[in-house]
Amino acid sequence: MNKINKKYIALLLAAGMLTANATGWPAGTISDFSVNLFAKAENYGDLSYENQIFNINITGCSDSATELNIPSEIDGLAVKGIKTSAFYDKKNLVSVTVPDSVVTIGNSAFANCTNLRNVSLGNSVTAIDYNTFQNCESLVSITIPDSVKKIGKDSFNGCSALSSVTFGSKVSTIDTDSFYNCSSLTDIVLPESVSNIKDGAFYGCSSLRSVTIKNPDCVIYDSKYTISKGTSGDKNITIYGYANSTAETYAKNYGYTFALIGSSSEPEIPTETLPETTTTTTTQTTATTSTTTSTTTQTTTTTTTSTTTQTTTTTATTTTPETITTTTASTTPETTTSTTATTTTTTPETTVTQPVQNLPYGLGDVNYNNEVNAEDASLILQDAAQKGASGWGIFGDDQRNRGDIDRDGNSNSADAAMVLQYAAYRGSGAGEKSIAEYFNLQ
Repeated sequence: MNKINKKYIALLLAAGMLTANATGWPAGTISDFSVNLFAKAENYGDLSYENQIFNINITGCSDSATELNIPSEIDGLAVKGIKTSAFYDKKNLVSVTVPDSVVTIGNSAFANCTNLRNVSLGNSVTAIDYNTFQNCESLVSITIPDSVKKIGKDSFNGCSALSSVTFGSKVSTIDTDSFYNCSSLTDIVLPESVSNIKDGAFYGCSSLRSVTIKNPDCVIYDSKYTISKGTSGDKNITIYGYANSTAETYAKNYGYTFALIGSSSEPEIPTETLPETTTTTTTQTTATTSTTTSTTTQTTTTTTTSTTTQTTTTTATTTTPETITTTTASTTPETTTSTTATTTTTTPETTVTQPVQNLPYGLGDVNYNNEVNAEDASLILQDAAQKGASGWGIFGDDQRNRGDIDRDGNSNSADAAMVLQYAAYRGSGAGEKSIAEYFNLQ
């Protein structure tokens, strides 16, 4: 099937999806159809893969494979993902290179690859997910690229030979048991971006000598197991941080030596040079206007209006003797009106607007190519179908947040339909609104 035919089929699929929404087809029908129609397993050397219309997902490799250099393209389509458990328990695998085109690596993708020694991750991977490298007991070192924001639960659990971890500058969360029983780790330096270290993150690291925590406000789970050499109870660990930081508090609470960052005793950790990257950050500012009007006679009426995105309608009637106090809270200072006598205060039906908060940068752009189009819709459908089938999708947390267009907490076929609707609007040349502006989300 050539690329042109695929685009026509994608358009037919989009039309079918919109029809399904209008006619009430069961949830998931279209997404299951779309993924199963095109996800045909094929081979590329030692690799197996699925063609997902607009991109390629790697699904596995031969049992005899020892070195894998995953290509950035297959048949002219970008390789975007490595599926859940793709290389699970491949005992002969020694070396893997992941290209910059890959955005997602599924859970347990390399788990139990006991002879895997060398891994090179591309600069587009967004997360090291649940169990990704669990029990890779020959893995010696790993460099986490700047694109990664989260080190998932049990991701390096049992990597007993792992002695060096270089963290990228965007990692924010070290999840539960991430480096559990990494018995060869000696010195750890966590960048300022790390804001959360969860329970057991560095438990059982029996060779651990120091942990440097550069974020003075990092949330460190309050447990002796968060940073620990294990059951021996050995407290010979130095925690480096800033004065009055959470690192200092944690060290004192659990009997570790604390030293200031920059002191002569701070260990020098060799660092690896990562490829130069350019990061562009766009900040959106949402303004809310509130107008408060109060009129008092025998009846006091209070009306509050502001800019509309989500609508809440409230009607209330209260009758009280003596003194009535009505307080209106908005972004303007608090206003209090008092009337003496028996008064009825009525808040008439009012339209109150509450703009959607915390819209992610890149809403709808789940493949990080600075565009929102049918390819993003296809990926959202794939993630929803995979999640429905196995409980784990192909997206990391950031992608799923970008794919949740209607902000209902889920990324699914309804969001894919919104992406297609927006793509049709932009393709028609009718305007240049962002997807958030188009659907009045801001």
